[in-house]
Amino acid sequence: MIKKFFLIAFLLVIFDNCLCSQTRRFLDNYRDYRDSIINITNKYLTVKGVELKPGLKMVDLLHRFESKGFKKTKDSKYTEEEYGIFDLRGIFYSHICTIKILPLKNDKTIVGMIGVDFPKENSFKILKEEYDELKSALSKKYSIYSCVESFDKEYVEHSSSDILKLQALSNNEATFQTKFYISDDPHSGLLGQVSLNISAITVDY
Repeated sequence: MIKKFFLIAFLLVIFDNCLCSQTRRFLDNYRDYRDSIINITNKYLTVKGVELKPGLKMVDLLHRFESKGFKKTKDSKYTEEEYGIFDLRGIFYSHICTIKILPLKNDKTIVGMIGVDFPKENSFKILKEEYDELKSALSKKYSIYSCVESFDKEYVEHSSSDILKLQALSNNEATFQTKFYISDDPHSGLLGQVSLNISAITVDY
């Protein structure tokens, strides 16, 4: 097993699937409230210029990405057949990234989440620079809802050792995560959120 380190951005688009066990009345009230937030903010999360509106079709977003030069990966056929996930590769914020488009749990035709994996790096310094760059860009579009950037151990926090900081990430002893909402209204999270993370992923060989 090998640990690989990535900068990852998750765009959580729609939360209807989180409410599937609730009553129809509650779900209708949720949608009414969400629509009122839409009227107030008058904007949505966007990715590559595409507005991520509630009810966005998986196939429509796929075609929009393909029109912008993204191509399906070699694994896309398998992920589509097994999980209904589109697996794409293309340029995102000047990096060649892998983008996964995931459907809602209860409706495989509707977009539920988008995950963007930036290229793996073996340097915490580079990861942090890319994290800060993307955080700055996202801050110009959205409002920061929460931000945690720290190591569990103080000596690692103040260390200049790149290896020591990567080891902390690998051992889940560090958190670098910023969440964004569309506006500073806490209820705007009903329209989705962006979660930016530095993560260590275990890869089996």
